[in-house]
Amino acid sequence: MKPIILFATTYTEYDFLRQVPRHSDPWCQFDFTTDPSCPNLFGCVVYDNIPTTLDLSIPRSHCLLITGEPPSLRTYRSRYTSQFGSVRTSHPALRHPNKVLDHEGQPWYYALQESETHGRILDYDDLFRLERPIKAHRLSVIASNKSTTEDHRQRLRFVEHLREAFPSELEVYGRGIRDVRDKADAIYPFEYHIVLENDHSSHYVSEKLTDSFLGWAYPFYSGSPNASRILPAGCFERIDMHDPESSIQTIRQAMESEVARERASLFAQARTKVLRELNLFAMINEHFLKLPPSTSKNRSNTIYPKNQTWQQIRSQLKRLALGR
Repeated sequence: MKPIILFATTYTEYDFLRQVPRHSDPWCQFDFTTDPSCPNLFGCVVYDNIPTTLDLSIPRSHCLLITGEPPSLRTYRSRYTSQFGSVRTSHPALRHPNKVLDHEGQPWYYALQESETHGRILDYDDLFRLERPIKAHRLSVIASNKSTTEDHRQRLRFVEHLREAFPSELEVYGRGIRDVRDKADAIYPFEYHIVLENDHSSHYVSEKLTDSFLGWAYPFYSGSPNASRILPAGCFERIDMHDPESSIQTIRQAMESEVARERASLFAQARTKVLRELNLFAMINEHFLKLPPSTSKNRSNTIYPKNQTWQQIRSQLKRLALGR
């Protein structure tokens, strides 16, 4: 029987555990649960935040935090991160003695809900077996009408440049523009997909890029420099949404030279890496394989949600001390 790890997050509406292989590609050495009352837990992973307080019999050394939002949108204070033995994050300013500064393996949103393309949610085994189809359409981009940050606003301006440059080839999707039930409908039918990150900081690589690989659409990527380190050279083309003229030229030249077909083998290798190594649960698997089994099973450990104030925590501790 495999050791069991608790996976906790506020994103409870999604089944992120679908990313754990069941039968097709058995690299994972752990089982996962979302039930905090599960007995004999080996460790705990919190992705971004938790909805309620967790009372666990797991030492802090076996509790891992993986941050979910980029540096431009969220901060994680020490009073929250200090509850964990280790933190994996793209935030350079985050303070923790056991911090891994790198991409966070953001959970995939491709085929996370029922789509017209696939007809159902796809799990790891489905995605592992999914073959590249004959592509009926040429080029797509997903960009919502959100305008919270300057990168959001620049993204909208860039998409307008793309519309003008590729009027007959480009399909634009996104919340408030052209809604789709699932991202698969905006990726899988297309040979190329334009990926525009909301945050261009050094280490943040979102699911926007990995979703493109899962859907077999060759990416044009505007985002983190770190993407070139974690993926094979040539498996995507880098563009810059702050430089529309140069980016449009790159896209046009790549499509004219049929780069997606020329690099099909390289793309397939990168897609396998997305599944087996850049997968959130592959990273969790590697992290906990380095830890010995806990010797303090009866030790009580409490993890509080990110925005719970110290006043609330002190009040709870006082009630516990008084036996109330």
